[in-house]
Amino acid sequence: KGNLNVIATGTGRFRALTSGTLTVQGNLSFSAGIFEVSSSAGTLIVNGNVSIGGGTFDLAQSGATTLRVLGNFVQTAGTIIQTSTTGLLDFAGTVAQNLTVLSGAHGTNAVNVRVNNAAGVNLTADMSIRNLTLTNGSVTGAGVLSYGASSLLTYNSSTGAQTINSTEFPATNGPASLTINNTAASPNNTVTLNAARSLGATGVLTLTNGFLVNG
Repeated sequence: KGNLNVIATGTGRFRALTSGTLTVQGNLSFSAGIFEVSSSAGTLIVNGNVSIGGGTFDLAQSGATTLRVLGNFVQTAGTIIQTSTTGLLDFAGTVAQNLTVLSGAHGTNAVNVRVNNAAGVNLTADMSIRNLTLTNGSVTGAGVLSYGASSLLTYNSSTGAQTINSTEFPATNGPASLTINNTAASPNNTVTLNAARSLGATGVLTLTNGFLVNG
């Protein structure tokens, strides 16, 4: 089990990969300089925690880059950016994972997040987000999500019913659009909305698979 510790990059930058897949068996720690997950459609898998303590951490420098985290994702200093709008921060652990970012230091409606963990993600601090996808599990916690004007919230489980909670879909600054694509076997292909919510003025409700239930 090996860790990847990037202490500093000087006047250059550290790019984990260009394409393909790279797995860090332990933790990823970044302290100073510029870190790029990938410059193309690469996938960086971190089997442990991701810790950002300084510098600039680019989740997706270009293309459909994915950072897949199986542990916690914690920012204590520095800046998080996502240059590519198609990049993804993917939570894929087997126990509950913490997501912690610093206010004003992770971009404005810049980051795309997917949850694919039955145990869910604990949002410990407020977060400005672009798109959120719930494949398995949910987002809960003390933090508040704030979506942008062209944001999208997607529920696309293939294993069971889902429920929209107030952390994922806040009453204010919620997602502009909502997509329901639950492909679980009937009668478990439902997504339940248990509180009154409004989409953006130009937002779209897309029903691809499954049922949206007004709870």
